[in-house]
Amino acid sequence: MLAAAPTQWGRKGDIRAGPTQHYVEKTGRWHFSAPDAQPGDLEGQIVRILASLTPDTAVWTGLSKRFSIDMYCGLFMRETNEGLELSPETLHAMGQRGISLILDIYDPVSD
Repeated sequence: MLAAAPTQWGRKGDIRAGPTQHYVEKTGRWHFSAPDAQPGDLEGQIVRILASLTPDTAVWTGLSKRFSIDMYCGLFMRETNEGLELSPETLHAMGQRGISLILDIYDPVSD
């Protein structure tokens, strides 16, 4: 339906191997990832992901009625007070598809 194969996926009840233990999938999941970028380019990565998937908002509307859809992003900051910006166009494209934005923001690690 999304016109691309997932980079990771799992069915409810599947066993997934983690680094130190195994997990049982509590729900199904379909992940589509962008490669890590350094320096970071959150906007570019989101745009690339959306461009790789169907632009058909009817498909997205149907999926968002049945499933939780999110764009999960880990941000590893180099400075203590760093920021980033997403354009209105990117936010609109995500909103049209029913995609929520989840940010995990990590402070720089000091020795």
